[in-house]
Amino acid sequence: MQLSEATMLVNVLYFGHLREATLKEKETLEVPSEATLATLIELLEQKYGPEYRNAMDAIKGLRILIDGRDSSILGGTDAPLKEGCTVVFLPPIAGG
Repeated sequence: MQLSEATMLVNVLYFGHLREATLKEKETLEVPSEATLATLIELLEQKYGPEYRNAMDAIKGLRILIDGRDSSILGGTDAPLKEGCTVVFLPPIAGG
């Protein structure tokens, strides 16, 4: 099967409920070369089903980092991804 569009690889790290939903700490995914954060989230929802979306929706204050930078300053879900970047889904950390 040949892909009609160029692709790239991105690294994804999961913490908290998203780690439980995916049963993975990290993985490398193939995404379209023009992918945005929204594209990645959609692919993850397709791969892991409604449990993934439910876990994302349940996390209040979820931060998504792209190469260590908060996605909200990079364009939110419109933030572009690049070959080899690392996307981290980081729930808030409670201290005490």
